[in-house]
Amino acid sequence: MEQRFLLPSPAYYEMQVLLRIDRAGSVSLPLDPRELPLPSLEHLPITRLIQENILAVRETKGSHAVVLTDAGRAHMRRLVIDYHLELISLGESSEGFFRERVRALTAVGCKRVLLYGASDTARALVAFLHDSPITVVGVIDDDAAKRGTQLGSVRVIGPADVAGLEFDTVVVTTVAFEEVILRERAARLPGGQKVVGLFESA
Repeated sequence: MEQRFLLPSPAYYEMQVLLRIDRAGSVSLPLDPRELPLPSLEHLPITRLIQENILAVRETKGSHAVVLTDAGRAHMRRLVIDYHLELISLGESSEGFFRERVRALTAVGCKRVLLYGASDTARALVAFLHDSPITVVGVIDDDAAKRGTQLGSVRVIGPADVAGLEFDTVVVTTVAFEEVILRERAARLPGGQKVVGLFESA
């Protein structure tokens, strides 16, 4: 499926502008960046939307505003549906990735894992591991601001809090720092455990 919304695109900006106008009822002319997202205004010619009868200009008490037409409201709904279909498609793709990684971790004997990196990826992995034979004992992160927070049902801890935890594998769950953690930081943890990157072969 071609991505139209998850990368900055004309369709994404158009959807954002139409949703904002719909919520507000109307937006005054000239357009104010405080009322509409500035990147949207830079990438979306409002005049085109008026010419295509998606927006209409209304005059009220000597001032002008743009409003959604009935055709514009229908167009906005189609954009929102396409956006959600794209999210569903992306979710299905990522679900396949996580299922494969859980199978790979199970195949190499992982039973109790410590995730390294309190990322959105770690949050998704915690959810996928919930109904698997693998238990997540904690999520370690070097960022002190994240410590004490929760990723799903799992607490975020610091490197010094690892002592006393029973785990057989450290799974690195951050793309940006995977190599550094695999090479340096995980080596500081108590010995004897496997250390694998979620984005490499287990």
